Amino acid sequence: MAHQLRDYANLSRMADTTLPQAFDRAFRDALRQDTSAAYGLAADRIYSPENGWGALMYGLAIYFNLDHRLRARYENGSPMRYATTMQGSELRTTDLRVRWKKTGARLTGPGEIHRPSDVLIELANENMAVQPTLLDQPTLSNWVIAHSGNPSDGLLTIHLAAPRIAGTRYIGWHQSVAIFDARRPQLDFPDLEAPGLPESMELPDLLIGFRSDAPAALHAPKHGDTASGGQ
Repeated sequence: MAHQLRDYANLSRMADTTLPQAFDRAFRDALRQDTSAAYGLAADRIYSPENGWGALMYGLAIYFNLDHRLRARYENGSPMRYATTMQGSELRTTDLRVRWKKTGARLTGPGEIHRPSDVLIELANENMAVQPTLLDQPTLSNWVIAHSGNPSDGLLTIHLAAPRIAGTRYIGWHQSVAIFDARRPQLDFPDLEAPGLPESMELPDLLIGFRSDAPAALHAPKHGDTASGGQ
């Protein structure tokens, strides 16, 4: 037991020094609290496969409820602050951008994703362009709160991970540090493998049409357009 405690202490010191300073203990504790609460609320209020509200709705509910909680906590925060961009919400400091993504429903390792989101590709590309520091470690400015879980077990893991892209088909992590494991919730830095890759939560195609009594102007082509779409 004493040997294990020493190992955990050493792991904690190593993980703490590899993370940006803004990801301090207070920030990590806030993530654990808010993410766990979002999973619990989504399971209690949203997940209902018998009514057609399955994994997609569950994942979306977690995302938006976590977004709501982080906004309330960091909207006027300093140095960490909540920001809304054209591509969605994120947390920011002077040097960091932080997004949040669900990365699985079980305790599994990395996998392959064929259609990564444009946001993660952008973050990963920016991380690939960073300059090394004096210690030959890249200064990673874009991070993801990578969390996993399911309706029956709730929140399982959280990692703070810096995304990496290889080509256009596979997303991995430059660096990942586990900050929560449901099997050992008391540990600040549990010893876990890298998180899986973000789940795809694409919405079905929307069918859009004009009402038969809509004004004729809505049906007419805009000035300069042709019916065939030519120049």
